[in-house]
Amino acid sequence: MQLKQALRLSKYPRLALVGAGGKTTAMFHLARELKPPVIVTATTHLSVEQTQLAGQHFILQKIEDTNQLDESALSGVILLTGPIEGDRTQGLSEEIASWLREFCGYHSLPLLIEADGSRQLPLKAPAAHEPPIPEFVDIVVVVAGLSGLGKPLTSEWVFRHQRFAELSGLMVGKPVMTEALAAVMVHPEGGLKNIPPKARHIALLNQADTPELQALAKDLSKHLLSDFQAVVITSLGSAPSPRSSVPNPQSPIDNPQSTIPNLQSTIDNPQSTILNPYPFMPFMSPLPESSLPAGLAFATENPSNCSPGKAVHWCGMWPGKPCQLVYLQ
Repeated sequence: MQLKQALRLSKYPRLALVGAGGKTTAMFHLARELKPPVIVTATTHLSVEQTQLAGQHFILQKIEDTNQLDESALSGVILLTGPIEGDRTQGLSEEIASWLREFCGYHSLPLLIEADGSRQLPLKAPAAHEPPIPEFVDIVVVVAGLSGLGKPLTSEWVFRHQRFAELSGLMVGKPVMTEALAAVMVHPEGGLKNIPPKARHIALLNQADTPELQALAKDLSKHLLSDFQAVVITSLGSAPSPRSSVPNPQSPIDNPQSTIPNLQSTIDNPQSTILNPYPFMPFMSPLPESSLPAGLAFATENPSNCSPGKAVHWCGMWPGKPCQLVYLQ
């Protein structure tokens, strides 16, 4: 499954990423999944090294600088930033960001915006002036890096760790566990801060690089679904596709089947290769894709020995709600 499918993106999204633990990676990952040309930008800093992830980079310091886009042939992934100062780019001004919204609308271009800074740490809490999310975005992805779980609540692992302590109630120096991270992510002054009222908001739990972190992510998702439309579990540093997508069954979904890939539901011995990620949730027998009920969709890469290009669909329950479990190779 592609990340754009897990996030249920429209053809021309206006998407902002906030939080910590993989915003830039996720932004460029999405940019390469969407039909080009794609505009990516930031209302905060990017490192100069990260600008090399784009096919083209334009520096827009004043509104007149936008003329170079009209004169340029738009193709691939196009990064727009403010001027470079030292080893970082500056964010776009509000005036240019407003112009960019109109430009992307006129040319029918996807617009992806990194709208938060975290000094490349896995976890963070926002300061009073953060995050600078443009009011026109229609989806906000709140990112958290799972590598920060179990680590001490210090500046080495958490950006603005003192604020994180205030929002979570966790003492500085204590290990950050799923309860503390969930408390910050669902706090109106934490992960939900400054999200436009009409924007969908999705939690992206990145760095699920080990079975242990994947299990913690699944536990964490249970604490988030009451406040997020979906929870997506990924390992973007080592794999190009999301490990799981958990839409909230209580939120409206225009097309609940959109996260189900069109693959054959076949496997030689499903009982020996599929593990139940939720022991309290009994699996039922495999069903054809057309028989799957609407509601919650959960997709994850099968770490065992499914045949390449195959998938198996299971029907189960998520706290009393019909759901779809889709394991992908």
